[in-house]
Amino acid sequence: MDSDDLRDSIWDHLFRSKMSKSIDEIAALKGCDVETVRAAVNHEWFTVSDNRISIAYAAPALPQS
Repeated sequence: MDSDDLRDSIWDHLFRSKMSKSIDEIAALKGCDVETVRAAVNHEWFTVSDNRISIAYAAPALPQS
């Protein structure tokens, strides 16, 4: 699986589960090493904090005055 496919797959998994997952959990689930997962989630779609991956959400736009 290439990096783009892995990224899509991780995003889909997180979206369906509605919760963050550890990098180790995702690596085991996807059958790849931790560094491959880290590289895939080093992307604007994700937030990584304390070894946990979650979907990044944009802050709502503020009304302009």
